Amino acid sequence: MTQIIDLKQYRRSLIRCEATGLAFPKIYRRRGVVWDHKPGADPNSLDDLIPGNIPVVEYTLSIDESDHSIANPEWDEIAHPSAGLDSGWIILRHHKSRDEVKGYINGLYDMQTVWRPDRMVYQTEAGLFTITQRDPLPGRPAPLIAWATTVPHPRFGEDDWVKVLGADGAEHAAEVLHSDDGA
Repeated sequence: MTQIIDLKQYRRSLIRCEATGLAFPKIYRRRGVVWDHKPGADPNSLDDLIPGNIPVVEYTLSIDESDHSIANPEWDEIAHPSAGLDSGWIILRHHKSRDEVKGYINGLYDMQTVWRPDRMVYQTEAGLFTITQRDPLPGRPAPLIAWATTVPHPRFGEDDWVKVLGADGAEHAAEVLHSDDGA
């Protein structure tokens, strides 16, 4: 299973599921550049790495300055996406159990490429969270951030709760994340 990052201290966002009282963690955008090798250096050596010129944008729930996987990292706390910096959909999902996380991660591997599986599962006192980024469905708006969890439902046991914000900070209906054909 993917590594679970234990967040003993984290900052809560203003996004809250009223039905359960769940307050979601804040999301951070991590920007930097990929590492490159010095000209003429051994491409297998990690000793001769220098900051390259290919930009990287990733999303996280913590500021981890010990993670040197990208060069010159900068972190921005984000409440909604930025049209100039973000692309696609950023999805922060709450899970009730490790089994739910495992099923979710397996589905991601089956359906898309997961770039940083080592940085996508977080444990807080509020439960387990995954953060992923994906391309939007054709014809759907982007960039978007979606916060998702399950809530009790009187007839069906449980139902999805989703809050979606666009680049202008405006809320979108959760259905914007679904295809027109119901798939």
